[in-house]
Amino acid sequence: MRNSVLAFGIAATIAAPALADVDFVAFGDMPYTKDQVTMMKKLAHDPRLDGAEFSIFYGDTKSGGTRCTFEELSGNKKLIEDMVDVPLFFTPGDNDWTDCDRKGDDELKILDQVLMPLYFAKDMRPEADPRSKPEWNITRQGGQLENARWSAGGVTFATFHIIATGNGRDEIKIGDKAMNYARVDARDAANLTWLAESFRAANEAGSEAFVLAMHTDPTKVPGGLPVCDQTVHTDCDPYKPFLDALAEKAAAFGKPVLVIHGDTSPYCEQKEFLGVPNMQRLNGTGDYVPGVTRVRYADGAFSFTVVGHNRAPEASCPAKGE
Repeated sequence: MRNSVLAFGIAATIAAPALADVDFVAFGDMPYTKDQVTMMKKLAHDPRLDGAEFSIFYGDTKSGGTRCTFEELSGNKKLIEDMVDVPLFFTPGDNDWTDCDRKGDDELKILDQVLMPLYFAKDMRPEADPRSKPEWNITRQGGQLENARWSAGGVTFATFHIIATGNGRDEIKIGDKAMNYARVDARDAANLTWLAESFRAANEAGSEAFVLAMHTDPTKVPGGLPVCDQTVHTDCDPYKPFLDALAEKAAAFGKPVLVIHGDTSPYCEQKEFLGVPNMQRLNGTGDYVPGVTRVRYADGAFSFTVVGHNRAPEASCPAKGE
């Protein structure tokens, strides 16, 4: 195994054959404030981000305390796209749609009529970006276009539409609750299918590593709650079935797996995530922690370099439910 330390970054020590090499930027949970808008504009095209192949934005393009207007969502999209001059892979957060009813907007209407066309219409996806490489072989999940999969530098990547606010079950203030619950249940099932298909694709491609990106911090739910399902929608754990499946698939994969998410602080990394020796997670910048993370997989290890913040990710993350 190889240990390496980068400026403001810490390299993981998960071993694999030294063949794959990929370099990308991960960020999310911004802008929440005017100060963050200023920070993003200052970081736009920062030379320390030059050479990245693509970026992943893990949701929450705005604060949960403002209206979900097209003007704000589209304006913040431009800020996000301007941060790094590379193709952008986006997965939604709760502030982008399911929390919109806090300020009087119907969350499903925002999702279907604003967010989906803004990021997932054919001409808005990275597949339509001329900078994207054909060999990435970008694939979308039928029926859930937010979920993407691609391969770069010998690594398989996949995004999952998994959000906070109970994955969309909590705080349904406007609209048809039964319809909202049905959509959540369908999304849960689709995510499990996508997880299985994505690990199968990684195995078939002979990928050296696997990267999974989603919005929510799936560890923030206290232990001991019943699992959410089609009959239990509140006071339940919405993430356990996915995490159980992830642990099983990652262990069977047997090569480095990195889970990237936002939603909570602190900015931290955790090795042996879910008790799986070859899996780690990065709770990324955002959520009032400034900056973005440049992620590289090379020489059998993931390394993280923060840009726009003066500290590397903490070496451990809070325990479940803390």
